[in-house]
Amino acid sequence: MMKVAIIGPDASTVSGSLLRPLNILHAVHGMKTIKSRYVPIKSVTRIPFSVNSILQHDVVIISGVNPWIATLICIIGRLFRKKVILDLHGCSWYEYSTVLKKNVMWAILLFSSELLACKLASHVIVASQFLAKLIGKVYRRRADKIIENATTPIFESLAKTLVRSDKLTLRALVERVIGIPLTNCKLLIAPLPNIFWQNLEAYKILVSLLQGKPKNFKVIVTGLKGQIVSGGLICVGYVPYTLYVILLLASDGVILPYPHNAVCGGARNKVLEAGYCKKPIISTRAGVLHMDAKPWEDYIPLECIRSMNELERIIGTSHICIENMFKKIIKRHTFNIFKSHILNVFNDFMKV
Repeated sequence: MMKVAIIGPDASTVSGSLLRPLNILHAVHGMKTIKSRYVPIKSVTRIPFSVNSILQHDVVIISGVNPWIATLICIIGRLFRKKVILDLHGCSWYEYSTVLKKNVMWAILLFSSELLACKLASHVIVASQFLAKLIGKVYRRRADKIIENATTPIFESLAKTLVRSDKLTLRALVERVIGIPLTNCKLLIAPLPNIFWQNLEAYKILVSLLQGKPKNFKVIVTGLKGQIVSGGLICVGYVPYTLYVILLLASDGVILPYPHNAVCGGARNKVLEAGYCKKPIISTRAGVLHMDAKPWEDYIPLECIRSMNELERIIGTSHICIENMFKKIIKRHTFNIFKSHILNVFNDFMKV
């Protein structure tokens, strides 16, 4: 039996970085030929306490952690002749150097760390064609597998259960939780966790869009700390995952107003979840960067929207975008497909 340790972020709260390693854990859980264990590492200082867990396993998968943790785990794995799979959601060096364009020394350290991790790993898995080309060009390391992000079994189960309730019932529940009336309005959800500066820039874009104070629109922003109510903009901070799914189902669409120079790998999860719930997606090109989505065909391009009143009219005729997104993209990004790809990786390992 192959023993597998999945190294990921702290699991005390659900975050975008946690969803992919959790999918890997769910994919291998219960397999007769694989015994798996999730090992959360919150910071570099916690690695010494996890070394024993690493040594007890044949294969180590690193997913969703920062470059420093990933590199140190790869070094430990190589020293003790473990097979290490490095699962890349994004490229920190590229995002830092091309977006922030400052602190050259920090960018060099990130580059060196990620380059070393890629060189030491037995296998490198990436989440998109974009990343595959990037690490091939910059790190000179070919991606062994491209396994795209997927909706999680947790999300799929919640969505299938909650969709049985009608939108008005779900919206009434949201009203009771946040204490703000949402009847007779168009409701958009903007998931913008404030750990990324791009999301703070996206928030400013939302504020600009709502300056005309459209009476018929309310936008609930999740992730930004503290409750703020300003006209049609409602910031509710981080919410329980179940409530987030309820918000999606109760909404009229999901808006991802990322600035043009953002490299938003984390937005993929939000696109997939909105598409799974069959909601129109209003996004800049940056929001769907890692996905094969076409403007007006699969999503509504925010760059072309001049006002929220214009957006209201477009949302009313967006059923074609919704169906296209679901048929062309979402169906290729379900958990079962993700699971089959991960198991193929393990089958390759067993043949070696």
